[in-house]
Amino acid sequence: MSDSPDHPPAAPSPVSRPRGVKILIQIVGFLGGLALLGWCVTLAFNPSNREQLEKIRDLAPSRVALLAALSLATILLDGLIFWFTLRPVRRLAPVDVVATNAVATFLNYLPFKLGLISRFVIHNRRDGVPVLTIFAWMAALAMGILSTYAPVVLVSLARPNVDGLWAAMVALALALSFVLVWQSSRLFAGELGLRRLDALAGAIRLPILRRFFASAMFRHLHAGFAMLADARCLAAVFALRILDLGLQAWRYHAAFDALGQPIAAEKSVLIAAGYMMIGVVSPFGMAGTREGGITWLITRFGLEGVTASGVAVVVLLVGAFAAVSTIALAALGLAWLRPDRLLRSRSR
Repeated sequence: MSDSPDHPPAAPSPVSRPRGVKILIQIVGFLGGLALLGWCVTLAFNPSNREQLEKIRDLAPSRVALLAALSLATILLDGLIFWFTLRPVRRLAPVDVVATNAVATFLNYLPFKLGLISRFVIHNRRDGVPVLTIFAWMAALAMGILSTYAPVVLVSLARPNVDGLWAAMVALALALSFVLVWQSSRLFAGELGLRRLDALAGAIRLPILRRFFASAMFRHLHAGFAMLADARCLAAVFALRILDLGLQAWRYHAAFDALGQPIAAEKSVLIAAGYMMIGVVSPFGMAGTREGGITWLITRFGLEGVTASGVAVVVLLVGAFAAVSTIALAALGLAWLRPDRLLRSRSR
C-alpha cells in the first residue's frame, strides 16, 4: 500500500515500537559514549598537559613494546578463557575460539551488541554449536567474571594496600568463591542434576517449571552447569581471569609511570577491575564508555598526586594501545576464520 494522502501510513505495530525504541536507545547510548570520549580528549589536551603529551611522543621503544604486549596478551587470554569455559561440553580448536574472540572484541566497540551477535553467528554457523548452548556458554562466562573479579574488588576496598595480608585475603576469597561455584554447579549438572531440578520444581508445586526442565530447550541451557562443574577447567578460568586482571593492572601502572604519574599497585588493580567491568556491562558498545567511565570514577573519588586531565591522558593512551591491538588481532582472526564460510550453513 502506498503512502499517499488517500492511504496514510499504517500505525506501527506493537512489536515494531519496542524495536524502534531499542534501536534509538542503542544509538543514543553509542553517541553518549563518543561524547564521553570527546570529554576525555578535551581534558587530555588541556594546555597544562603539554609536558605529558610530549612524553607520549617521546615514549621509549621499550615502554611502547610493553604497553603493546600487555594489550595483545589480554585479548589472547580472554579468548583462552572462552575456550576453557566451553571445553567440558564442546571441544573446539583453541585458535578458532581465540580468533572469534578477537573479532568479537573489535565489534564490541560498536552498538547493537554486534560483538555478542558475531559470537553466536560464528560459533553456530561455522562450529555447529547450538544457539541455546551458546546462551549457556555466555551465562557461564558471566558467572566466571563475577566470581573472580568481585572477591578481588571487595578485598581491595576493605584493605586498600597491596601487601602480604591483601594477597592472603584475596587468595582465601577466591578459594571460597571457586568452591561455591564449583559445588553448586555440580549439584545441578548431569542427569542427576536434572532430577534434582525436577524434584525442586515438584516441591514448590510449579508444573510449568517441571515441563521447562524436561524440555529439549533446557537440555541445551543446562550445559552451563556442566561447564562450571568441571574443576580443572573452572580452575583454569579462575587462574586466567586473575592473570588477566594482573596484566590489566600492570598496563595502567606502566602507563601512569611512563607519563611521570606513578600510582600505588592497589590503585592499579581497582582501575583495571573498573575498566574491565565497564566494558562487560556497557550495553552500548565500548567506544568511549570505558575511557569516560574510568576517567569520571578516578576524578570523582580522587587519586593522590594525579589531576583529572592527567588521568584522561593515561586512559586515552591505554585505550589507544587497546584499540590498535584489537584491530590487528581482529584482522588476523577474520583471515583465519574466512568470512565466506559463515555464509554457508552447516547441518545441525
